[in-house]
Amino acid sequence: MKNFYLNSPDNVSWILVTESRVGNMKVDWFQGKVYKIISHKKGLLNYFGLLLNSFFALKILLQERPDIICSSGSHTAIPFYLAAKLFNIHTVFILSYARRTSRSKSADMIYYLANTFIVQWEEALKNYPKALYFGSSLYL
Repeated sequence: MKNFYLNSPDNVSWILVTESRVGNMKVDWFQGKVYKIISHKKGLLNYFGLLLNSFFALKILLQERPDIICSSGSHTAIPFYLAAKLFNIHTVFILSYARRTSRSKSADMIYYLANTFIVQWEEALKNYPKALYFGSSLYL
């Protein structure tokens, strides 16, 4: 696995997935550039949101040109991982700590897109056999 190092917090961009009701949350404690994307999880809005977030992903990745994308889940990550494939950007996915034996729909899709897929429970390797296991306490 390639090592990535941050020279300074200015090299970091954050993409926050928010529900519309918390879209105005304070992000002062983040260092670097912050983008907010609204999550649509219900019905037809989900498909519209996925399409909209695909455009956001392309725009943000073209602007930022990141070396790596790291996510711990959410259906909103899928457009970023697809766009990352187009731009040959290294991707890391960290399966939620809560997913010990159960599967995740977004993780099932990202499993085939991510360059590095990390699980935090050894039992999760049964569902994601090509994943890397580093233990239940993952520090980044």
